[in-house]
Amino acid sequence: MRAERLDHLGIKVTSIDEALPAYAKLGFRMVARRIFPEVGMEIAFLELGSLRMELLETKSPNAPIRTAPEGLHHMAFFCADVSGAFQELSQDPRYTVLGPPFTGALGNPVFLCRVNGSNTLLEMVG
Repeated sequence: MRAERLDHLGIKVTSIDEALPAYAKLGFRMVARRIFPEVGMEIAFLELGSLRMELLETKSPNAPIRTAPEGLHHMAFFCADVSGAFQELSQDPRYTVLGPPFTGALGNPVFLCRVNGSNTLLEMVG
């Protein structure tokens, strides 16, 4: 299993509406914005050249990221075989896998994990 590239960064914000102008001033453009009522979140998808970013806003007290602080939430890496990556990292004691693969915000397979000894959340994206 090998991550092929950084896919995107996930940034938790208090308000997408308030954060967007600051990122637009840096040159980011919004390419999509969606509300996901099933998880109580809204996500704005931004791009600057090849850099992609998600702004994450909670819309419900039941949102899975409700207790996470504002700022960098996760780094997402593209890997061609998400199922294989899940199997491999699940067996590696250096990682804590946070559940099985699921369909991500853009319809692609993803799973979340942490490198043990690090508080950084990683997302593996297919």
